[in-house]
Amino acid sequence: MLAVGTALSLTIFFPIESITAKGSKIYTSEQIIKACGVSEGDNLFTFTQKEMSEEIRKTLPYVNGVSVKRSLPGNVVITVSDAAEYACYNIDGKYFVTDKSGFVLNEYDTIPENVFEIRANGVKCKVGEYVQYKESETDKTVSQLVNVLSESKIHINYIDVTDTLAVTAKVENRFVVQFGTVNNLDKKTAHLAGMIKNIDPQKTGKINLSMWTSSKTEGTFIEGAVE
Repeated sequence: MLAVGTALSLTIFFPIESITAKGSKIYTSEQIIKACGVSEGDNLFTFTQKEMSEEIRKTLPYVNGVSVKRSLPGNVVITVSDAAEYACYNIDGKYFVTDKSGFVLNEYDTIPENVFEIRANGVKCKVGEYVQYKESETDKTVSQLVNVLSESKIHINYIDVTDTLAVTAKVENRFVVQFGTVNNLDKKTAHLAGMIKNIDPQKTGKINLSMWTSSKTEGTFIEGAVE
């Protein structure tokens, strides 16, 4: 009888009578409902929030968080939040834009405003999926560099980790920074922040921290135009 009751609860009982969606400024409620993977008449308890989130993001990549509330007799309320464009990768002349988590949101012919570029080897991007790195060490280096620059409130234009022995970045629209390796990266970045504060705000150029060590805490600045 328990088995029969369970089967009935997942088939005949608890049909969905209404689905509503809210929270997005990018997509309409109709678009979210259409992409959610369930319909009126389906059972109220045969899907999970994770499954619904994955279904929605396949079609509507700018949806970030998904919250699902069920209430009897058969109501489903979907609340979503929107993802924000954060970084991009240039692959074969196309710019793939991601959110902070590395989920690919869109593809552009030119680099969009208000994102920074990540230059790295062995990267695969597909809209509606997470960025994939061929080497896990590259992923780790990118995350480390982005995090430490962001935590220091240094504006990033691009980072380049194509050579892990010669990591570089353009920051503040003014400086190309040579980090060398990511050894002592947090201390190098703290040194960088101090240098930026003390350089005339009208000047641009190259900052070299590649020789920085705990016993030789030096950085050099050479004024000049930067790309």
